[in-house]
Amino acid sequence: MAGTTVKLTYPIEAHGKTLTELVLRRPTLGTLKHLKLSDNMTAELSGDDLISIVASLAGIPPSSAEQIDVDDLEEVGKAVAGFFEKSPPTGGTPSGR
Repeated sequence: MAGTTVKLTYPIEAHGKTLTELVLRRPTLGTLKHLKLSDNMTAELSGDDLISIVASLAGIPPSSAEQIDVDDLEEVGKAVAGFFEKSPPTGGTPSGR
């Protein structure tokens, strides 16, 4: 399951280390289960929702996600939003064929 890497302008601390980038894994339904998604898979995220999602996808504690500088927030947000853009499936055959 491919993810994406976001370089941080302002490093954060997580697990006793300084992180200069976040490696975000692709979200699963479990990651998103507490969100109220509309029919087109968009959600109005609260600050707590965003912290929870970024922490889960990056494998860092929520307290570390809270350290992300607002200058880095745009890139992190783009990376998370990018997971919801439709892309062609790889491999397999469409059902019913």
